[in-house]
Amino acid sequence: MNINNKVIVSPLDWGLGHATRCIPIIKVLLQKGYQPIIAGTPETIALIQLEFKNLAFCTLPSYNIAYHTLLGSKRLYLLSQIFKLKKVIATEHNILSNYCLKHNIKFIISDNRYGIYLPNCRNVFITHQLKIATGFGKYADAMLQKWHYRFLKPFSEIWIPDVLGSPNLSGNLSHTKLPKKPVHFIGALSRLSFTNNITKKYHFAFIASGPEPFKSIFIQQAIQLVTNYNYPIIIVAGNMQQKKIQQKLPPHITFLQYANAGQMQAIFNQTTFIICRSGYSSIMDAAATQAKCIMLPTPSQTEQLYLANYLGRQQLIKPIKNLNITLNELYLKANNFNFKPWPVNLNKFTLPI
Repeated sequence: MNINNKVIVSPLDWGLGHATRCIPIIKVLLQKGYQPIIAGTPETIALIQLEFKNLAFCTLPSYNIAYHTLLGSKRLYLLSQIFKLKKVIATEHNILSNYCLKHNIKFIISDNRYGIYLPNCRNVFITHQLKIATGFGKYADAMLQKWHYRFLKPFSEIWIPDVLGSPNLSGNLSHTKLPKKPVHFIGALSRLSFTNNITKKYHFAFIASGPEPFKSIFIQQAIQLVTNYNYPIIIVAGNMQQKKIQQKLPPHITFLQYANAGQMQAIFNQTTFIICRSGYSSIMDAAATQAKCIMLPTPSQTEQLYLANYLGRQQLIKPIKNLNITLNELYLKANNFNFKPWPVNLNKFTLPI
C-alpha cells in the first residue's frame, strides 16, 4: 500500500470542544512530518485555521443535533434524533470517500464523527465515551454501549483522551469494558498549559460552550448575573460567527465572541474562578491549567451530569445545578470550597503514530 504523509483530522461540530482538543493532535502530526487536512463544518474549520493558517480542508455537513427545552422530555427527544444521524453519517462518508480517493489518503482520524472511515485505511476514532450515560439506568446504558460498539466496528483503533487507571478524568465513561480492537489511552488533550505565579485580573470568567440554545441561555444568564457586580468579569461566548450582544455592557465586563489559544491561556491564568459547562474539553482545559472551576451540566446532557458529579466528589471542581444564584453567593461557595489540585499525570499525552 502506497501510504503518503497526508492525514484527515475530522472533529465533531457538537460545540467547539472537539475542534479545540484536536489542536494538540494537529501540532504533533505537523512535528512528525504529516500534512493534516481538516474535515469538518465551516465553523470548526474556521476555528482550526485561526491556529494553523495553511492547512487544507474538506467541508462536511453538520450533525445538527437539536434540543428540546421542555422539562421532562429532553432525554427522550435527544435519543429520538439518533436515527436521523444515519443520513448525515452516510453523507459525510461519501464526501470523505471521494476526497480521499482523489488525494490518495490512507490515514484518517475522526473525533466522534462516525462516517469518517474508509476500507483499507488506518481509521482512528477519538472518544471519551465508550459507555454512554443515558440517564435511564444501567441496563439502558449497557444496551446502548453494545449498540455504540457496532458503530465503532469500521474503525481500526480507538484513542481515548484520558489516562488508564486512577486518577482519571472520564471515570466509567471510558474505564469500562473495552471494544475488541486496539484501544490507546493517550492522556488529556488541551491546547492550554499551566503557568504559575500569574496576577489575577478577573474574579470570574464565564466560558460558554456546547450547542444551542443552551449556549445562548448560559451567556444571557451570565450577563444578568454580573451586571451589578463591581469587580472585573470576562465572558467568552464561544461563537466563531460574530453574533452581536444587543445590550450595552457596563465597563467592568469584558466580552469576547471567541478566544483563541493565547487569549484562553491568559484567561485561565488570570482568573480566580472559571464558570463553565462540565463538557469534557472544558474539563481537560481545567486540568491542564490547574484552574479552580465551578461547573454546571448542560441540560439534556447526562454525560455532563455524570462528569460534574464524578469530579465534584473528588473535589476537583465545584458542581452547581444552574446559575439561579447571586454572584456574591457564588463567590462565597467557591471561596469556601476545598479545591483539590488536578492530577498532573493527566497532561502528558502520547500519540501512537
